[in-house]
Amino acid sequence: MESKPAPGRGENGKSKEFGDIFTDKRLKRTRARLIRVLRDSGNKDLAKTADAIERCGTWPAALKVSPDGCGGFYRNQCRERLCPVCATLKGARHRAALVGVIDERMVLGFRFTLLTLTFPHTSNDKLKDLLRILFKALALFRKTAFFKKHIRGWARGVEITRKDNGFHPHAHFIVEAGFLNIDALHAAWRKCVVKAGGRAPTREGVDVKRLQEKRVKDGKGLNEAIGYPFKVSSLAKWPDSCIVELAEATKRRHMYQACRKWSRRMKEREEELEALLLGDSGSEIILFRDFLEDLRQGDTEAQGMALSVLQLLASADGLEDAVQLLFDAMPEGLRRLWSAPSDVTLCHA
Repeated sequence: MESKPAPGRGENGKSKEFGDIFTDKRLKRTRARLIRVLRDSGNKDLAKTADAIERCGTWPAALKVSPDGCGGFYRNQCRERLCPVCATLKGARHRAALVGVIDERMVLGFRFTLLTLTFPHTSNDKLKDLLRILFKALALFRKTAFFKKHIRGWARGVEITRKDNGFHPHAHFIVEAGFLNIDALHAAWRKCVVKAGGRAPTREGVDVKRLQEKRVKDGKGLNEAIGYPFKVSSLAKWPDSCIVELAEATKRRHMYQACRKWSRRMKEREEELEALLLGDSGSEIILFRDFLEDLRQGDTEAQGMALSVLQLLASADGLEDAVQLLFDAMPEGLRRLWSAPSDVTLCHA
């Protein structure tokens, strides 16, 4: 069987914080509501998004195997921005990669600051218009003399909340910088917002906090700076019309961005961690579709692992189609050896 690189994170759908995140009850309820809202929107593209979210996590994209058998699997991910599971996993990956980069730089004596940039709006403003202003202002801000002089490295996320005065899109930056003059920062940001077509922000439109080493290690500082565009708990409470507006306004928008130097190092750290984890376990990653094909072709290694794979998938939630397909691909002798769990129904054709 040919070894392939992992298609994505989320082994067995698990993370340290959420257990099997694909079966988290809170996320499942939010996902079910999102699917309904997007399908009822009358927008064909959003209906397709709903279909993708519904299929998310329902298929074992790849298996983690070793000489001892199958030790885990990776669920498929739709990677849609509105998917509560994918949004949570993606935000966690960004923070995990970034915390390593910042930790490396802190050891060398560099200092980091958290910036929050906002501008005024009203409940009559459309989210699409507010995002257009925000992204244009952010692009202008990175070209200012202030930014070029003081900021040596950066990562930023755009977050969208909703208050009494409507949608509130704003940017969180984590920057490698020394002392920042708030008056100069405010003046630079104010000029960019006005030039982008927005209302001039007051002094409260900028917020600066020093990022301490402890806040990097416990993740609190990064949670403030680099989260994801919206909180899952918010989507569960917003009116249907607001969810549709959010989906349409954020389409094809890059809500997260980092400077080239940090992005390159973050990717390197992800690859290093992946290699370390696989190296320590003596495992390799095999695509599930390749495993099925090898099984159908009579591959002895695949046959020797088939029962353990079937047992693993049958004990997971929401993989009934994959369990049935794997059972159908097994030779008759292995089918007879399989003792199906009481909560899994297999068709013995």
